[in-house]
Order: sequence, then C-alpha cells, then structure tokens
Amino acid sequence: MSPASAQPQPHSHPCPAWLGGLLDNPLRRLLQDPRTILAGRVRPGQRAADIGAGSGFFAVPLGQLVGPSGRVYAVDFQPEMLDQIDRKAAQHNVRNVVTGCSDGSAFTLPAPVDFILVFWMLHEVADPAQLVDAVRAALTEHGTVLFAEPKFHVPQAVFQQEAALFTAAGFRIRETPTIRASRSLLFERA
Repeated sequence: MSPASAQPQPHSHPCPAWLGGLLDNPLRRLLQDPRTILAGRVRPGQRAADIGAGSGFFAVPLGQLVGPSGRVYAVDFQPEMLDQIDRKAAQHNVRNVVTGCSDGSAFTLPAPVDFILVFWMLHEVADPAQLVDAVRAALTEHGTVLFAEPKFHVPQAVFQQEAALFTAAGFRIRETPTIRASRSLLFERA
C-alpha cells in the first residue's frame, strides 16, 4: 500500500468533554499561545474554521483575529464541547463564532472559508481521508490549512501518513511552522 493511500488508524479516543476545560488553561497558553500560532495566518474579515475545535482554545482567539466582519465556524462532534465554546465566546464578547456539530469525519460549512485549523485531532477520527476531503471542499481557492498533531501522542510515521492524505487530496506544503510539542504543516491548494 502506498503512503498516499495508507489510512492512518485512529489510535486514541477523542478527548472527553469533561476534560475540555483542562485543554484551555494558562499553562498551555504559555506553551502554545493561540494568537502567536495564528498571527499572520488570518486577517480581519476572513472566514475561518476550527475543525475538532474542542473547548475553543483556538476558536475564540480566531474569532478575535478575524474581527467582527469575519466569521469562525467551530466544528466538533461533541455537543458538550460546543457548549463550552459558546460560553467562552460570550464571556469574551466574541459574537462571530458559530458552532456546529459534525459526525467526526465529515462536516459541511455554510460558506467556503479562507483558513482551516486541524489541530491535534486528525488521529482521533475514524476516516481521516474523508475529513481531509471535506477540508479541501470547504476551502477557498487561495485558502490555507494549518495541520498539527501532538509529538507526544502521534508518531512521526503516522504524521507522515496523515500529511500524505493532504497531498493526495490536492494540497501542497507551503510552510513547516514551529509549534511547541507539535508536528505541523501549513498547506495550500496545489
């Protein structure tokens, strides 16, 4: 089986919703500041999506970065996580974050987006190739995808298989960003 057709197997269960608050904490923000990671990748007025948004660690800062004229679609398959995002967005007076439930492998957005974040979650879905295809279908012609997996949980070989799914779906690597505790790539359409 070639790397492009190999299906990385999920080797973890999705983070339970009751742990959502632990994913968004001051210590993590010191190691992985969302605004620093996202800076220069999105602009005011853009449409963005956070796929596998969890408790909103990135979704709310993403909403702040795209500003009131932009829109963020935070997608997760656990309604409890989406409730946490809704509460956090209200708490920070961020009104441009729209939450939506997915089945874990596919999703539909109401409009094409300019930026998609796939952060520390692809290894958790049952059909990663289907999710990557959905990402491609949701992205504008000149949009980008920031893809990252945790180094401590996803081996390099699995990350390479996952990256091959993006290239097989018609993406090319634009950049290899440095994000603490992560393996990461920034993709654009080929």
